Amino acid sequence: MWQSTHSVITNKVTKEQIWHVWSDITLRQQWDTDIEWATLEGPFANDSIIRFKVKGGPKVKMCLVDCMPYSSFTDRTKFPGATMDGIHAVEETAEGLKLTTTFKITGPLSFLWRKLVGEKVAATIPEQTEMLIKVAMTK
Repeated sequence: MWQSTHSVITNKVTKEQIWHVWSDITLRQQWDTDIEWATLEGPFANDSIIRFKVKGGPKVKMCLVDCMPYSSFTDRTKFPGATMDGIHAVEETAEGLKLTTTFKITGPLSFLWRKLVGEKVAATIPEQTEMLIKVAMTK
């Protein structure tokens, strides 16, 4: 297993604004700097499918799991021999709104997918989080 986590505390937005941006897939390419476009099949809820195009890369399918409105969701991508979970959470704290993104890769080939995908995606999370906040400020 491999895991990478990034957290930021902000006082610029509310959890409702963040959830609005997360759940409106048409906004995803405004904050997710790794993709060209994204679509959602069904509501932003468990078992719905997100399809997106990686910049300079393939089209990818993710399944939403563990959706808890205004709190967290996980987008799950299946690779041969591994599963990658992107766990997105928002939490109100005394210091402000805490945004946390964790990428976790499990399975017998997790070491391979860590190198091919995981480390590259994790490296963009600080920038994506700042972009998420900027987009949410307009909602």
